[in-house]
Amino acid sequence: MGKAAARQLADAGLPLIILVREGQKGRDAHAEIVQLSGNRAVEIETADLSSMAETRAAAGRILERYPRIAGFIGNAGAHFAERRLTREGIERTLAVNCLSPFLLTHLLFGALQAHAAGAGNHARVVLTASAMQIPFERDDYNRERGYDGWQVYGQTKFANVQFTLALARRLEGTGITANCLAPGFVRTDIFRHNPAPMQWLLAATGRLFMTSPERAGSYIARLATDPALTETNGIYFDRTKPRRANEAAYDEASQDQLWSLSERLTGLLDPS
Repeated sequence: MGKAAARQLADAGLPLIILVREGQKGRDAHAEIVQLSGNRAVEIETADLSSMAETRAAAGRILERYPRIAGFIGNAGAHFAERRLTREGIERTLAVNCLSPFLLTHLLFGALQAHAAGAGNHARVVLTASAMQIPFERDDYNRERGYDGWQVYGQTKFANVQFTLALARRLEGTGITANCLAPGFVRTDIFRHNPAPMQWLLAATGRLFMTSPERAGSYIARLATDPALTETNGIYFDRTKPRRANEAAYDEASQDQLWSLSERLTGLLDPS
């Protein structure tokens, strides 16, 4: 889905930096996008997004080359069948799906501001959420009381909606907007951690009920570039339609509490 969105943005001639994990798969995707689009302004940067240290380092390298950035798309979406903590002691689904885009948005904010300050310019933040939204348990963010992979996934996607809404409030009047979307039930390898019978069922029914990565990518690209959405801020989209997210996500006190927790876990807020 992220690769499809990047391909469509590259086809439009936009300069891009694609942030991927270290490895041949990411390098191959980058090479394919450049070759098929003919866009030589597509670059690759690597980081393990479960690591806040690596996320910070990647942001630093990006800012060295690009002091102005027109938009940031946070499309990380990981599901893990087993609970594991990162080297920094954070449950890894939370680290990848929520904290890395939260941290990147903050670290790249100055570059977004610099772009938006230009005459007639705007900048955008787009986050990928999900229709699977389960209110986030801040008092057990590391899932020490029990772990269910899909429940945790749904909670992190709920958290992304809350982050988007909280960010949008803070961006009013800045020339920067923040929105999120649920791309639908997409055929990706996120289901590889399911039991074998479930994988077989998904393979058998996927063509009927699931959205292709290319179509889902078009939803992301639209939200990032459509001129009609230049002023749109703080909206949750179901594919291309503005919708209400889980009502609990709109509680501003809850949003701010999640914001503070995220600041602490990413190291943006001094714990002392």
